[in-house]
Amino acid sequence: MAQSQVTGLAAALAGLLPLTGGTMTGSVTTNGASAATTAYGGGVVGDTFDRWRILASGTFEAGSGSAARDVNFRRSAADQWTTDDALIVSLAFRHLGTTLGFYGAAAVAKPSVTGSRGGNAAVASLLSALAALGLITDNTTA
Repeated sequence: MAQSQVTGLAAALAGLLPLTGGTMTGSVTTNGASAATTAYGGGVVGDTFDRWRILASGTFEAGSGSAARDVNFRRSAADQWTTDDALIVSLAFRHLGTTLGFYGAAAVAKPSVTGSRGGNAAVASLLSALAALGLITDNTTA
């Protein structure tokens, strides 16, 4: 079969599936012209914009359907997901990694607080550990 026949057949079958409640199995690969090309998207009939889309770059974007998509997840580097938006966890968040940082601080290993509770050594150690995590700015004096 010629490529045009295969493309035409695929389009015809895809048009019939929603009418029959059919299912397609197998892998689907979409190659876009650029990383910004929409590979997949979807929404609700009557929406002005896609409610969600996956770009050829792998970026996932979502929105209300009545305006441009306003949240995203993307691969920013090896082993990293990034969003430019807020991430709200409603039930529970459990970090299983070995390092953590807050408020732009570099990720550090879980700190160990040392020193006597009867003196200031434990307080100094605690302040240092919290500052390393980025949870506080230690402006205390000795």
